[in-house]
Amino acid sequence: PYVHRDLVNSSKKILTYEWNTESYNYHNQSWYKQGMASGYDGVFVEPYFDTDLVYVTLAKSFLSTDKSMKGIITVDMVLPQLQNLVEAVNNNEDEIIYVQSRDGYLLAHPQKNIFLKNNSSSRGKSFIDYKITDLKSAVSQIENRTDDDIIIYRENIDQLGWQVVVESQKKYVLRDSYRMLKVILVGLIVFWIGLIYFIYSQIRTKKIKKKIEQSERVHQAQLVHNSKLATLGEFSSGIAHEINTPLGVIYGKIDLLIHRISNNSVSLDNMRVDLEKIKNNAERISKIVRGLKAFSRDGGLDPFVKMSLKELFSDTFSISSEKIKSKNINFETTKFGDISISCRPTQISQVLLNLINNSIDAIALQQNPWIKIEVVSALDHVKIFVTDSGFGISKEIAKKIMDPFFTTKEVGHGTGLGLSISFGIIAGHKGVLSYNCDSKHTQFIIQLPYEQ
Repeated sequence: PYVHRDLVNSSKKILTYEWNTESYNYHNQSWYKQGMASGYDGVFVEPYFDTDLVYVTLAKSFLSTDKSMKGIITVDMVLPQLQNLVEAVNNNEDEIIYVQSRDGYLLAHPQKNIFLKNNSSSRGKSFIDYKITDLKSAVSQIENRTDDDIIIYRENIDQLGWQVVVESQKKYVLRDSYRMLKVILVGLIVFWIGLIYFIYSQIRTKKIKKKIEQSERVHQAQLVHNSKLATLGEFSSGIAHEINTPLGVIYGKIDLLIHRISNNSVSLDNMRVDLEKIKNNAERISKIVRGLKAFSRDGGLDPFVKMSLKELFSDTFSISSEKIKSKNINFETTKFGDISISCRPTQISQVLLNLINNSIDAIALQQNPWIKIEVVSALDHVKIFVTDSGFGISKEIAKKIMDPFFTTKEVGHGTGLGLSISFGIIAGHKGVLSYNCDSKHTQFIIQLPYEQ
């Protein structure tokens, strides 16, 4: 017997014996055979087509009290609801979902109608009679699409042996990845453009900075040269007198020797004494000229050399000695050991002359003016103290004295470059030029390392 629900009234059950006929012979049907062989657990039979519907059957045998096989209980489920559900889920052209049986036959597919309409061999056949390979072969001719264009995901329904299959277009699945890749590529392009621009701007900035520094060096060299000329100009009258005095002695001694030779009154002892005086005065002139020569040349590019401070002082002070004498200034250099420093001698000479010249101008009108040079040696550096009889500099002026073009001298008597240039020279020697505000008298300190 067969029990089914009425199509109009679902609560009404109808009992028929229509299957128990010779034409149907249910004993030979797969649902009966599989149900009889399934035992107590039951089995889902492969879907089949009957009376215009697709069915799936759960067949389960039952036993009598003596454990013998009594019959088969089957539950038939029609699949339109499943097919409608699959069609409702498929709302994306780039992704389809379908269900197929364990033998590969299609239970539901969104392209069912297209397939049946365009497949001439489907006349009189149900969709359940076709496999996915049949559909793909027919649809690919219409859509011009291959399996290489899609990504397939399968999920098994173990109890039924069915498969739920999701086929997605690669471009749809990977669109976020492509979008991210585009963002990354754009980001990389922007990064490299930014990096190239940064490098270009840095190179350009360095070139501009180099040009500015070169211009500043040229300007600085010109300022140093101007400062030297100004210093030499202030010492020029004293230097001329300093050279003329020994020249006068030399000329006088030579005339005396000529006169004595002419009168045959030459005494070897007297000649020796006169020649010694000529030699000493010639050496004095040579020393002044050597100091002038060393001071007047551009020493900014000179290499650092090891120089004795005593020799450096001797050449430097020879230029200023006459001006110091003319102003009745007592000049003193304290004794110190044999000290040598690595320096550019011309530049250190310029710093010393600038400081001495400033002292001369500041104390020239004092009674009993004096200038004192002291040298103090430490472990890794040497300090040179230049002190004069002045009574110091006010705090307001002391803050500005190292600034370029700042001067306390009258107009036409100073460039305002001496201390600023001296400060730069000592800094270039990795040293420090400073004013000692704690000293009772006006004092500047030059601190220089032994080695550069």
